[in-house]
Amino acid sequence: MSGRSIDVAVKAIRTYTAERDNDANSEKKIRREIITWLNLDHNNVVPLFGTTMNFGRLPAMVCPWLENGSLTFYLERPNSIFTITHRLSLVIDVAVGLQYLHSRSVVHGDLSGSNVLVDGEGRACISDFGLSTLLTGLGRSSCATFYPYPGTQRWTAPELLEFRGRDGDDAPLNISPSPRGDVYSFGRVMLQVCPSSTTFALAR
Repeated sequence: MSGRSIDVAVKAIRTYTAERDNDANSEKKIRREIITWLNLDHNNVVPLFGTTMNFGRLPAMVCPWLENGSLTFYLERPNSIFTITHRLSLVIDVAVGLQYLHSRSVVHGDLSGSNVLVDGEGRACISDFGLSTLLTGLGRSSCATFYPYPGTQRWTAPELLEFRGRDGDDAPLNISPSPRGDVYSFGRVMLQVCPSSTTFALAR
């Protein structure tokens, strides 16, 4: 590795509150997720190189830079033509990566075309697993969703879209992301990669 340089991406978590009282607790939660990520090793899962500071109050995560960006961006590039073989290869990449995460008791919770990345060889790699749930629990941040459930609506399992409790109040049901929810989201990714219509034409 001596003398070799590679491009990296830095995922910074920036909170919008001025309160620092919960920073220590938040950092512990983030570091637990980081340890989980560091212990993962699979060709279809984006690796974590480590962490760095000075990108905000909380640790930032350092990952390899994948040249082709997100799966959504990759599929929508102008003048790109994808054979059915390549499309199926992308689907298989995501399926194998997700199977590996579940075999390690890791629930993604936010699988979509935006956090599946594609490397320079056209291989799909899953990223950002568990971060949506974590950030929602930490409060408002640059990565947190506006909705009271983690994930992107278009890919989210129906049970996570329930806004009303069983007694009719307006509080959202306390339903956590699960492997079954990930499988539903994977099905939506399949439709995005191998569409039978323009269902995801406006998805980002």
